[in-house]
Formats: sequence, structure tokens, C-alpha cells
Amino acid sequence: YVFPEPALLISAEREDRRQVMLHHYQMIRDALLYCMGDPDGDQFALTAQQWRDVLQGKLSAQGKAGSKAEKRTVTIENILGPAIRACGLDIGQINFPADIRNIPPTTRNRARELTWELGELNFRYELLALD
Repeated sequence: YVFPEPALLISAEREDRRQVMLHHYQMIRDALLYCMGDPDGDQFALTAQQWRDVLQGKLSAQGKAGSKAEKRTVTIENILGPAIRACGLDIGQINFPADIRNIPPTTRNRARELTWELGELNFRYELLALD
């Protein structure tokens, strides 16, 4: 997927987990849009599991050496890292994963806006891919 599936943002059963995912998406949203400005934007596509990891705050290499989790996070860092740095952010300094106690709550209306936006963006890029 070029962008996370919209359901990932709102499907978590626990409210605190949903808030973390919404917060992380909002933190990297500009970097994701920057990626899509690249003529080779489809190179930034991630699997559903990789997007889940990103939204949970796993942007840099984590996990036991050689494990699937570690390989996924290395791939994520290699794909999204340049775009995040191009937006003036440093992966090591953007507080990923964010501490739930320090996350400002995302309102229900804002969550709806973000979910709609993701659906629309995914649709647009799927349509472009068909062209």
C-alpha cells in the first residue's frame, strides 16, 4: 500500500492504541505526502504489516538480530527514512514510539478526517497505478 489502509487507524480495540496510531500517522503525514511527490512514489509502498508497525511507532530497526520484526523495521527505515529526513525530521529524535501519556488526544472528527483522507489518497494512487 502506498498509504496505510484507513481501517488501521481506527480498528484498534483499545482507545489508547487507536490514539497512538492516529498520533504517529499525523507525525509522519507530511513525509508520506512528500514521498508521493516523487515520480517513483510507488517505491514507497509497504505491506499491511509494515504499515501496522509504522503506526505503532516502529520506524527504526528494532527486534532481535535476524528476526522477521527486525527485518521489517530495517526495511521501513530504509524506505521512509529519506523522506522523513527530507521533511527536516530525524527518526532518532521524533519520539517514536510516542509515550501514550504525552499524546494529545485526537478528536473523533479529526480521526474521521484522517480516515477519509487516507481512503481518498489510496484511491487516487490506485487509480494512477491503473493508468
